[in-house]
Amino acid sequence: MALVEPAGTVAKLCADRVAVPIHGALARESSRYPLTEFGFEATLRRVLRVVDRAKANGDLRLAIAGRGVVDGRPTIVLERRLPASGVPGTYPDALMVLQLDESTLLPVAIHSYRDAAGKELLGEYIVSDVQLNPRIPAGAFKL
Repeated sequence: MALVEPAGTVAKLCADRVAVPIHGALARESSRYPLTEFGFEATLRRVLRVVDRAKANGDLRLAIAGRGVVDGRPTIVLERRLPASGVPGTYPDALMVLQLDESTLLPVAIHSYRDAAGKELLGEYIVSDVQLNPRIPAGAFKL
């Protein structure tokens, strides 16, 4: 279970937080991946699993596409291109554009597309206002 803020003004009038099953239907509707796969390490592991599988299959096309900016910070832009597969589960996307923060090399933006042209967006993950090792007071989280 995860405690989340309810969406919508009416829902927020009823409760300031709601318990939602992490692997439940509601969680699957709002994200391609469960909360247990959230974070920098989990994101990089997921990307690398697909890279390893595509490389082993001879399908991997990975390139530095240039530089970008996310949240005012310079990034290195990588593109991973994979064949569009008719086999479900072979690859999660045909094109993934990954932006790594230049100074930390953390993944701060990922755009996944069903097609190689980047027209059909499957998922977009952007991390902004990154603060590593912030000092959070003990009472900041309420249960």
